[in-house]
Amino acid sequence: MSRISTTHVTENTVSTEIALDELPKPNTTETTIKEEEKEIIEDDEERMFDDSTHSYLIYFDEDKDCNNLLLSIFMYLMQMFLYSLLWSEAMSLVKEDQVEVTIGYMDCSENGGVDTSKLKCSADGEPNWYHMMLPYVLLSIYIQPDIISCLSLIFSKKSCFKRMASLIVFSEGIFALLTGLLWCFQGIYKGSGYDAIVNSIGVLFIHDLDEQLFIAIEKMNSSRMKSCIQKCCKKCTCCHNFGALFCTILFVIIVAILGQVVSEIAWSSAGGMAGFDTVDSDSNAYSAYTGY
Repeated sequence: MSRISTTHVTENTVSTEIALDELPKPNTTETTIKEEEKEIIEDDEERMFDDSTHSYLIYFDEDKDCNNLLLSIFMYLMQMFLYSLLWSEAMSLVKEDQVEVTIGYMDCSENGGVDTSKLKCSADGEPNWYHMMLPYVLLSIYIQPDIISCLSLIFSKKSCFKRMASLIVFSEGIFALLTGLLWCFQGIYKGSGYDAIVNSIGVLFIHDLDEQLFIAIEKMNSSRMKSCIQKCCKKCTCCHNFGALFCTILFVIIVAILGQVVSEIAWSSAGGMAGFDTVDSDSNAYSAYTGY
């Protein structure tokens, strides 16, 4: 055992020996508590929507990236526009109060006529409970994480800008949930549980657009496309800052042009306006047969 010997030269010389093992040890409890509190704070400061373009809007006051902010606003407006279209379409279908009427394959006559006594209505009974449960589960599970993240930011001690941005993102999630529920009701009211499930999945695809755009932006920023844009636009710094935004808008325009080309090709191969004449003649023949 190591010892420290101290000698004071006075009239009465006193020699003391102190064991090193008996020296007071530093208190590690306070250090451990501080480290734990620091880890808790770091966990609380973890970014919400770290895989979505919504984070560009919420954390703009920290990042100060106008390019990402414009991308986030663009995607938010696109989602709200698509939800509005779906909402108006569902409301119009509900107001029309029309359901499908089917007939068996063997009940059709050889000349194409229809025996009206064999027609069956698809909404002739009460919907099954699982037809309503499945869409509700899909919507709640997929939209729940965004709702919780927004509420945790709104009722936190974050900056006022973050809370207002979270409220904007919260409106997108609520609109998606209400639109999905409306389309579920439309499918069930129509008499088809399958339509209710498919309609809710379509709304969830729109709700997932922000995450898909985020993945595309990360791919573009990490690829050679960004360096190529910077080389091509040496004089214009806007291309350097808004390269991902320009590429996204350009790709949307290209897809829209391709859609028009495909529709024109399909329309021309189907005979164009001749298809309308065929449909009209079939409708007149059916009306003459049934008397309606």
